[in-house]
Amino acid sequence: MSLQPGSGSGSGSDSGSGSEKRKKSYDSEINLVDDTPLKKGRREELSSEIPSKEKLLEAIPEMKQRIWSECPDEQMDAMMHFTNLLGSIEPPRPIDEVIEAEVVPRFVQFLDMYDKPDLQFEAVWSLTNIASGKSHHTRVVVEHGAVPLLVKLLILSNNEDVIEQVVWAISNIAGESPKYRDLVLEEGVLLPLISLLGPPLPTMSMLLTTTWTLSNLVRGKPHVQFKQVEPLMPVLKTLIDMDNEEVLLNACSALYFLSNVSAGATQAIIEAEVCPKLVELLLYSSDSVSLLALQTLGNIAAGNDAQTQHVIDNQFLPPVRLLLFLTRERNEIIFRKACWAISNITAGNRTQIQAVIDAEIFPILVGFFCHHHADSDFDIKKEVVWAITNATRRGSADQIMDLADQGCAKPLSELLTHPNPEIVSICVEGLQKILMARISQQQRR
Repeated sequence: MSLQPGSGSGSGSDSGSGSEKRKKSYDSEINLVDDTPLKKGRREELSSEIPSKEKLLEAIPEMKQRIWSECPDEQMDAMMHFTNLLGSIEPPRPIDEVIEAEVVPRFVQFLDMYDKPDLQFEAVWSLTNIASGKSHHTRVVVEHGAVPLLVKLLILSNNEDVIEQVVWAISNIAGESPKYRDLVLEEGVLLPLISLLGPPLPTMSMLLTTTWTLSNLVRGKPHVQFKQVEPLMPVLKTLIDMDNEEVLLNACSALYFLSNVSAGATQAIIEAEVCPKLVELLLYSSDSVSLLALQTLGNIAAGNDAQTQHVIDNQFLPPVRLLLFLTRERNEIIFRKACWAISNITAGNRTQIQAVIDAEIFPILVGFFCHHHADSDFDIKKEVVWAITNATRRGSADQIMDLADQGCAKPLSELLTHPNPEIVSICVEGLQKILMARISQQQRR
């Protein structure tokens, strides 16, 4: 978990010291927040007329000769042979055997044969499946010059089947690494991809493949340069309004990845006016979508006070309170991330801290401590003490005493003996703030 110093802009009595706003780095928890795969191979149910995988493998030397032929029929016959072989349902896919046959350069050559769209389609299909393999498999596709030809084909082809297959291949390449992601972007793939989304709307298959690809183009660390993908913002606003779980998953993934990129990207998300919809998606039927929306809003709340206030103004707190109720026993990941998001708000100014108090969220956090004593709950408890201590750092004496009256000293006291020195320090600081507020209150009487 990376720590990001708060950049609160409050002044006067709302100023405070040292509260910490923390963005979530997705590298260590990517499988927890995004069910979207980085790469996908394409399989097809093979008919009884297609030879077995063993016979297809035995025929590789012959098909190698045929694919390098100048005869169009032999080229197509051999290309379909490799497509069937690489699309085999029976694992593992024989990607290494195909690469060793030295036919990948020929597949790449076929991409430029615009008078033979059927041959292009088979070639792209095979390259898609090669790129879906391990890193060294994807590298073979890239090093043989496939990327610029795929982007060119995306722009120039009039064949919808070819275009969709190209999008799939590009996504597998971009999903391999930030290096290849950037390579694909530098070839100018983004605007042609965006154009596929209409108007008019594409087929559902094209829509799903394209939105998945867009999410891969903003994924990874080192982060993407926001300027390269800025045209995505209005597209994502449209996509998160669609009533399709997979589209929402892809769109929310992209917004989540972008919310990690930079302060400028965070501000662009705000200006795209997607926060109201993200708040609505907090209670979506899919936990994966809900979690991504929560993570994105939590990252926005980790920005400056104005950005935190934007999250609050879009009615973030009422559904988060409900989410805490609904997930405390059912989904500890969402519960923990909700606590983390609250900690970013309590790291804000006093008005924002008061908003959390008024939303009656602290009793839920304290209640978790009262009913959960297992060591396995530490990650959640850590976020709770962050939320409480952040509030004591910038809260007024009256607000801090309100927290004490709600039992917020108990969670801080419980973790004083924990072996993690950072957490102990946070707890000690929170307890000190409560004690000082109590003394201040007594002196005023």
